[in-house]
Amino acid sequence: MLIKLILIISIFFCFEINAQDIDNKTFNKINTYIEDVQNKANIPAISIGVIKGDSLIYKKIYSKDKTITPDTLFYIGSLTKSFTALAIMQLVDDGKINLDDSIKKYLPWFKIKDMKSVDNITIRTLLNQTSGFSTYEGLKNFDDWDSSDFALEKTVRALENVSLETKPSTTFHYSNINYQILGLVIEKVTKLSYNQYMKENIFDKLDMKDSLASINNIDKANIAQGHRLWFGQAVESNFPFSRVLLPAGYIISNVEDMSKYLIAQLNEGSYKKEQKILPSILKQIQTPSATIFKDKIYYGFGWFIDTSDEVYLNHLGSTPGYTSAMIIYPKESLGVIVLTNATSFTLGSKDLNSIAGGIVDIIKNKEVKSNEIDIISISAYIFFIALIIIQLYFLYRLIKKFKTISTYKVIISIVLDVLIMILLFLIVPRLYDLTFSGFLMFVPDIGYLMLSSIIISFFGLIGKNIVLMKIYNKTLERNI
Repeated sequence: MLIKLILIISIFFCFEINAQDIDNKTFNKINTYIEDVQNKANIPAISIGVIKGDSLIYKKIYSKDKTITPDTLFYIGSLTKSFTALAIMQLVDDGKINLDDSIKKYLPWFKIKDMKSVDNITIRTLLNQTSGFSTYEGLKNFDDWDSSDFALEKTVRALENVSLETKPSTTFHYSNINYQILGLVIEKVTKLSYNQYMKENIFDKLDMKDSLASINNIDKANIAQGHRLWFGQAVESNFPFSRVLLPAGYIISNVEDMSKYLIAQLNEGSYKKEQKILPSILKQIQTPSATIFKDKIYYGFGWFIDTSDEVYLNHLGSTPGYTSAMIIYPKESLGVIVLTNATSFTLGSKDLNSIAGGIVDIIKNKEVKSNEIDIISISAYIFFIALIIIQLYFLYRLIKKFKTISTYKVIISIVLDVLIMILLFLIVPRLYDLTFSGFLMFVPDIGYLMLSSIIISFFGLIGKNIVLMKIYNKTLERNI
């Protein structure tokens, strides 16, 4: 009995840190809020940390899987971009990189389709996402699992076939391409791998002992099992580590380590009373550099900056199976980190993406807005299921009455099948800035309903063309 009691107490202190600046009422509200979100959205595990000043004052893991602890690792997704930006700015401070140099100075072979604009793509335009590369192009290689040392350079070299969406320095386009290029610049300038540079110059400096940018020599059992939400239900998801997207979204970390990173961000680069990052570097990173919504939302270097009310910096991250978020309020020296092992663009997505903001609202004694029922996702489910049923019904009618069906009706049906295939295979994924394969990866429930509809249309086309041929042959026989 005594051993059990000791184990319970040990687990309690492993999972929670006494919240020095948060009273018990607030503490309980955070717990209730996270538990409600977890149950509502069916999120397998949520790991959170709250930072105040130079301390992690509260951390907790919410998980039914007892093997997941606050030390368990998660993919942090696009939170990686701020690390890449920090590395670049360290090299700028060392005099190895100039923000306004053309990318060709560091990658002389670099090409894009419109070479007239290539000299205007600078390190700065890559950092603040105004290079002109589109969001769509940046999401194209999410299904490229090349893990070779040459994978990143291969991807950047392939940009010779890519056109810019807009001229450099004119418009903000959030694109993974920008940070893939920056990751390669880090490797070329330092002669180190991205992982090695991060370890030696950021992770080790901030005592982020569990964080890494590689899965070599790591116990994969210590990485939380990823999940994708299908119709609001968590389904295990197993995708490889992406060397191709590493500098844009594949650092692996946990709440403890990420809290150390946010402490440095909130304290002008200081951690444990020691200067780990120069204040001048963080000032540039956290300063608005590109306008997203005038007088409201900007992009710095690897951070979104909201100035609409009180100034705060934030970023969301999403890779197949994982969603993350970090927020810092510099003036209040407040930070929140959230790591989860689920991802969704349909049911549950609003809850996943609003957890960090909800925690901040509770701490600030604001009302936490409850996410309404996701009518759009539910309507999409109903629409595509109804479409499949209608397609099957008319296909059945065609098979049953093909001898008497008119040529006109068959042709109309063929046209509709072609339109459905074009709409679902090309147009709908493009609305999400995704390819069809990317859509299946990030929006699997609706994606596979769409795939089912496309398959029905495809076989329907074959069947209807056979019917047309038979009608044509019969017409020829009559004329003869």
